[in-house]
Amino acid sequence: MADTATAAPTLADDIDAIQSVIVSYFHSMYLSDPTLVEVAFHEKAAIVGHLDGRGLWLSRAEFAGFVANTPAPASTGEEYDMKIVSLSVNGDTAVAVVRDLYLGKRFTDTLSLLRMDGRWAIANKVFTHA
Repeated sequence: MADTATAAPTLADDIDAIQSVIVSYFHSMYLSDPTLVEVAFHEKAAIVGHLDGRGLWLSRAEFAGFVANTPAPASTGEEYDMKIVSLSVNGDTAVAVVRDLYLGKRFTDTLSLLRMDGRWAIANKVFTHA
């Protein structure tokens, strides 16, 4: 019988772990929970994109502050509509495209993820909205 404590993670394990990170990201926004931003994103992550026609380039701490100071969509009655559209895993890196309803806008995010020290985290988020 194989010792699962020392077995290398399988692709299925990686996909489960990555999906869990992305769900933490989704919940961070939906619940306005900055601690979940810290769970989902690497400490040196960049969050970059366009919001209402202006470019933003945020650190994890700045994004966590934005999330913390935004009324929680869960408390305002906004529908929870966040989903993974695609996911590609290549060794210790992954790219996910997600779509989410946030603050009344439909966003498309491209998330670059990295496994470091055995843990998956979002290293970079690039976003836009319609």
